[in-house]
Amino acid sequence: MNAPRTSFLSQLRELDRRRHAWPGEHWFAFAAGLYFLQRSSPTRLGRLASAATGVALVARALSGRDGAIAVLRRPERPRAEGLVDVAAPWPYEDRTRIASGKVEA
Repeated sequence: MNAPRTSFLSQLRELDRRRHAWPGEHWFAFAAGLYFLQRSSPTRLGRLASAATGVALVARALSGRDGAIAVLRRPERPRAEGLVDVAAPWPYEDRTRIASGKVEA
């Protein structure tokens, strides 16, 4: 019978959704996007293509699966038990003191 046809773009999106992310790939996409946005070309068509590519790469870096917007939208993970919170350590008197030139007796 007739199988439902999917567009080429939706097939690419599905392939991208299923693949594993590389560490830092969105930083590379962001840097490449900035490069294309700053690049100049002698022709209008070249400048337009460079700007479109740059905007697409920056948008991908920010809104992709592991991009900045997706990371900010994730719920905060619960903290593990038994670990010390570095932002609010134990009282100052209980901390280890390191000698700085003069040793206390």
